[in-house]
Amino acid sequence: MTRSARARDVLSGARWWVVPLTAVVGTATLRVFGPWRGWEPGLWAVAATTVTVLWHMSVLGRIALDSALFHEVPRWDYYAYAEVELGEVPARDRHAVMRRSRERVEEFTRIHNLVHVSLGIPAPTPHGYAEASALQAEGRRHVSIGHRWLNRGSRHLPVILEHELAHLRRRDVLRRLFRRAAGSGLAVAAAWGEPLPTAAAVCGALLIAGVAAGWWSELACDWAARRSCGSGGGRGNVARADRGRP
Repeated sequence: MTRSARARDVLSGARWWVVPLTAVVGTATLRVFGPWRGWEPGLWAVAATTVTVLWHMSVLGRIALDSALFHEVPRWDYYAYAEVELGEVPARDRHAVMRRSRERVEEFTRIHNLVHVSLGIPAPTPHGYAEASALQAEGRRHVSIGHRWLNRGSRHLPVILEHELAHLRRRDVLRRLFRRAAGSGLAVAAAWGEPLPTAAAVCGALLIAGVAAGWWSELACDWAARRSCGSGGGRGNVARADRGRP
């Protein structure tokens, strides 16, 4: 294993919140016990934390996307043509719905002038079985759809796919990246410049705001999927959803 591969493994095993949590605790400790005073050290801590979170999450995104393209896309291509049963859905029905899903992704790519959007199936692990997620990094985009949604037939897969395409249309991956970086910087600023109880309250408020923003994003994508696949759904509704913003 090369040095860069070992570094990617270490980074992929680290959760994004490790960096801001460490920065907040370290900043509060330095403020109480360290010799530094004034705003200048605090500004350096805020800038360093924000940049580090941006870099760390960008690396995690690239690692996840590279892994998905390498492992998940061939699995999708296999199940799209293989004459094997998958759950309760006959192979012929699965082939049809997967073909329509591919056509829908190609249409989405053309409408939004994207280079490429890939489809993949995660490994059937306890987490990957029910996974449905959208990835974006360096202009590349990918949608992961777990076995669970293929097992349930044509009624579920189009809705799940439209939900994840809505995330790509709204650029939610990039929004989450910058939201977490900005929130981390604000948390470090509060840890340096405010009394510890106030700083703890600010960190709690930022955490709640982040969770609320995530829920709002999911609800907006649910609404976009409903507009595309709800009553009277069809290509007309899909086109309206592509032109508008949920």
